Amino acid sequence: LPCLSIHFDDMNYNGDAQVVELFKKYNAVCGFACLGNSTRMTADYAEDYLLWNKDGFDIINHSIDGKVFDTTNYTYSTALAAIMGAKNNLEKRGYVVNGFVAPSSSMEESFKSILRLSQGFAFTTSTISPTANGRNADRCDLHRYGMQGRTLEQIKSFIDDCITNDQIITLYGHTADFGGTADETWNLEKVEAILQYAIEKRNAGLLFFGSTTECVKYYFDV
Repeated sequence: LPCLSIHFDDMNYNGDAQVVELFKKYNAVCGFACLGNSTRMTADYAEDYLLWNKDGFDIINHSIDGKVFDTTNYTYSTALAAIMGAKNNLEKRGYVVNGFVAPSSSMEESFKSILRLSQGFAFTTSTISPTANGRNADRCDLHRYGMQGRTLEQIKSFIDDCITNDQIITLYGHTADFGGTADETWNLEKVEAILQYAIEKRNAGLLFFGSTTECVKYYFDV
């Protein structure tokens, strides 16, 4: 089946805790893309992320400090050190880390080989194309779709098109931004509506819906 997962960037505890409660209500899971040297990772509530991870919620490598991976900020060697350093920091704290999300959805082409060395999957850019992530896609050069700034109907239509085109797709947003965007309100209620739609498609037998790790394993048969 086509696959759908959802994740949230940058570790905003209050918003993420609301998301976890929501997903548990529907017996579903999502993921959180975390910076490997963030002081948030050593705060008291970091233990909650570890418990969520053990409950099936993804913890995804979002680099050391969120700088864009371009040739202004990094060389190949320093990019390698940053990506692996973040992954190692997260794993030392007990997290299971299978994937990577490029900060600002941008990745220098010459650095992508680092991801193939160290990550089970990686998202390097965003997309609005419903044919970007097919069966022959590189698992470490995938594309994700932003939920913020798009209407619920646009998101539903994108999901439908990806089902038609047999895609693996990931939707993403930032819980720190709950409260509004230029186009429409971005809040927990919108996340719930998207979650309900994904479950509706799953229950109709049209979609595999789970964590990104589960989706990658299922879709690519790894």
